Amino acid sequence: MKRLFIGVLFLHCAILAAQTTDPASTTPGCSPAGDNLCLNDSRFSVTATWNKSDGSHGQGNPVLLTGDTGYFWFFDPSNIEVTIKVLNGCGVNGDYWVFAAGLTNVGVTLNVTDTATGRSKTYTNPVNTAFVAIQDTGAFATCSTPTNQVADVTGSWAGAVTVNGFGNIASFSLLQTGVSVSGTVAMVGGGGGRLTGSVSGNIFTFSVTEVSPCPGSFNGSASISQNNFSMAGTVTGSDCGGSYSRAVTAAKTFVGGTPAQGALISGSWNATLTVGGSQYSAVMTFVQNGNVVSGTVAITGFGNGSMTGSIVDQKLTLTINELSPCLGAFLVVATNATDSSMSGPIAGSDCSGSDQGTFSATKR
Repeated sequence: MKRLFIGVLFLHCAILAAQTTDPASTTPGCSPAGDNLCLNDSRFSVTATWNKSDGSHGQGNPVLLTGDTGYFWFFDPSNIEVTIKVLNGCGVNGDYWVFAAGLTNVGVTLNVTDTATGRSKTYTNPVNTAFVAIQDTGAFATCSTPTNQVADVTGSWAGAVTVNGFGNIASFSLLQTGVSVSGTVAMVGGGGGRLTGSVSGNIFTFSVTEVSPCPGSFNGSASISQNNFSMAGTVTGSDCGGSYSRAVTAAKTFVGGTPAQGALISGSWNATLTVGGSQYSAVMTFVQNGNVVSGTVAITGFGNGSMTGSIVDQKLTLTINELSPCLGAFLVVATNATDSSMSGPIAGSDCSGSDQGTFSATKR
């Protein structure tokens, strides 16, 4: 039976914040969330705390400027307090370097952690003292330790589930926050649902609750290849067709934005078009790359065409370019597009003149 899925994940030098100072402890990298500033290909995690003579204290708010450089603000986002950069000096003296400068006289504690080794270094500026510039060219003698790799799966993907030598096309849209992943999956021809999962190193594990064509669930695990654009693994599960185990492969097709937050409409849909007082049945097939949509439409007893457009959250804006029986163009706007249904107005013109009407569609 046609089944999911899965796809490709972008391998990244990412990071989950290291909190230990034990050199033998290896962390998965710096996570650019909360109080962490992630520098030098996200290998180094930097945090800042401040304190004043009246006893008040707090955490610095990080802002990334470049891959190596960032700054912290304490009291107002428009007021920069401390800038810092971590440089790769391995080719010069075999160490990573830490440089920092401050525009403050409050107490500051900077903690810099090499997440590949767990080693940390702390720099302190006393209260009521002008911040003294830091130029530490021997900060971390850890050049021989490779940066930990962790997959970053945010984006849209196209893949295939191989059953008895036949690949079933699937698409999915993922959003990764730290190590947690959420998203949606769709099979061309029917099938799919919502996804949850997590990333550890270059291994992506996930679970999907399927809502169509019949309820079910499956779990999967995939390994991200070193070329950053392909993945392979297996899925196992059970639905109305019984239990199954499938091989999956995929490739990343879109890398920007947050595609998992909106509707995922990739796949085939049964549609009803009402134009000029006449009703037509149609099959619409969509391919979605992030927010960009393309596809084809086949109208029963009438003709064929191509589709281009975009989807943001649950608003689909679509242009149908009619190719037969004569050239024309129609604009479709669906403000309630979900993973399984959509509807809205349609307007345009072709050889029969200008027409307005409505359309509705459900995923097959």
